[in-house]
Amino acid sequence: MKKILLFVLSLFFYSTVIVAQNANVITNHSFENWSTQSVLFSQIETPDNWTPLMLNIDTMGLTFSYPISNVKKTADAYDGQYAAVLETEQFNPLVLAALESMGMSDVTFMPAMMTVGGLDILAASRDLFAMLSGSELDITSLMQTLMMSDLSDYFYGGLPLNGLKPTALKGNYKYLTASDSIEDEAMVMLIGSYYDATSKSRKLSGVGATILPIAQEYQEFSVAYFSFSPMPADSMEIVFMSSQLSTMSLGSKLYLDNLSLVGQTDIIDASVQGNGVSCYPNPSKGSVVLSLENDTPATVTIYNMAGQKVLVQSDCVDGTIFSLNESGLYTMEVLQGVNKEIIKVVIK
Repeated sequence: MKKILLFVLSLFFYSTVIVAQNANVITNHSFENWSTQSVLFSQIETPDNWTPLMLNIDTMGLTFSYPISNVKKTADAYDGQYAAVLETEQFNPLVLAALESMGMSDVTFMPAMMTVGGLDILAASRDLFAMLSGSELDITSLMQTLMMSDLSDYFYGGLPLNGLKPTALKGNYKYLTASDSIEDEAMVMLIGSYYDATSKSRKLSGVGATILPIAQEYQEFSVAYFSFSPMPADSMEIVFMSSQLSTMSLGSKLYLDNLSLVGQTDIIDASVQGNGVSCYPNPSKGSVVLSLENDTPATVTIYNMAGQKVLVQSDCVDGTIFSLNESGLYTMEVLQGVNKEIIKVVIK
């Protein structure tokens, strides 16, 4: 996992020239502001501009939204007065009864979740989270599913980026489990999207994900954001989970504070600038054609998302065809003499 994140970070420094810096577009990034909401027969306190995991319940002729897991305010903060804490805990009787009425009686607890927008947990659990139930976070499978989806089926709201081209989410966290012998981990996902006026749907623009291991004291974390679409994201979902689905354990607590989404307000992309190197079609269904503006032979190296070389070919010329059999995200490194260009390639 660390290898993937380091590789993604290196892509940004090779393929972009930073000409302006900007942060922070996250409102209530330090969880200082909280509001009380009335939910059915009770009241809950939630951090402003953040949404706990809600379940749309339709039972006994009643339709309402109810929090599956609460985001709690704590004075155990890294900075300022308050921080947010998410805990993996047992569902209360009302949620258990609603789940049973929907044929989900085998689900009795799950990680606490928090987003900047909102998440349709039933749709997401059906189509997205099943692939995250293994021992490893399968980023490639996640992105393949998201690329083919209308993200408005899963997410609503989101963080407006207002022209920011993000590179990472940073912040401070600590993570405690019920006992030192429990091997649980928290998780963070970044999902950038843009509105496609042609299809009238919300499409994936980029992603980022990492796990947060046990930490007894506050420490810094960073989640690299990987943008692979020609269309920059206009909105981002930030999703925190108090446990991975494969390791979830009652009592695991994720403390969060001092978040910051950082990036550039203007980027020169090496795949479209410089020496006129590109490839087409992109996205592709399996084959891409190299386009070179000059006659200098090129050495092409293609990497998968794990940073592994899947192809190396020298003496490439304009029109050289490369075949990639597996769907996913690739990075094409084109070396002409001393000039190197980086192209992000999507294979559907």
